[in-house]
Amino acid sequence: MIAQLLRFGLVGAGVNLILYGIYLGLVALSLSITAAATLVFLGGIGLSYTSHRRITFGNAATSNRRRMMFALLYLAGYGIQIGLLNGLVWTGMAHQIAQLVAMICVAVFYFVMQRQVIFRGPAAASISGS
Repeated sequence: MIAQLLRFGLVGAGVNLILYGIYLGLVALSLSITAAATLVFLGGIGLSYTSHRRITFGNAATSNRRRMMFALLYLAGYGIQIGLLNGLVWTGMAHQIAQLVAMICVAVFYFVMQRQVIFRGPAAASISGS
């Protein structure tokens, strides 16, 4: 599990660094924070699915069911992230910091759910040593 967590962190950091840069650029172009976060979210689903499936969990197998579960997970994460982002901004936090906090909180949710539900199986277990 520790190796998976490290890979998840590295892959997630790379993906989210790119997405965060895009978010800041979109806000600089006068998009609302919610619109920018939504576009970044939509753009990151495929990249995240492929990266975590192959690199983090070592699971090359895919199926429509697994893709659908991943999409539903990310939809739930989107709700959490947008809620946190807007809630933190409402309390006076700068949107740049609020987005980082929201991304980190949702990343923890994603790791647990991906490991326990979406990519659970022999390939994921053999990589983690569990």
